[in-house]
Amino acid sequence: MKEVRLSNDAFKNGPAGLKALFVGATAGIGASAVKQFALHAKAPTVYLAGRSQAKASPLLDELKALNPQATFIFIEADVSLLKGVDKVCDQILAKEEKLDLPLAFPRTAIFLRPAK
Repeated sequence: MKEVRLSNDAFKNGPAGLKALFVGATAGIGASAVKQFALHAKAPTVYLAGRSQAKASPLLDELKALNPQATFIFIEADVSLLKGVDKVCDQILAKEEKLDLPLAFPRTAIFLRPAK
């Protein structure tokens, strides 16, 4: 556990402005991971993809409190369907050239399209 804490602390000295996508992170392990990322990253842009904006709202409020310099964007989509994956990809590609950290958590499946 000591090594994990040291790694998290070192992350604070990493690059600012990382772009991350968390899929399946509105509860459980995924929610814990995105909270730790928010706590330790410098001014990141974090995309969260999930099925329910209403269920994600309390988590988004908590994330904003953990890191006021971060940007949190929720994309409501069912990524178990390809049209949901397309929606997530299209919205991110409209704003970003790349993602530094795409993460998917249990009970999700995501297929990232290559950049055009």
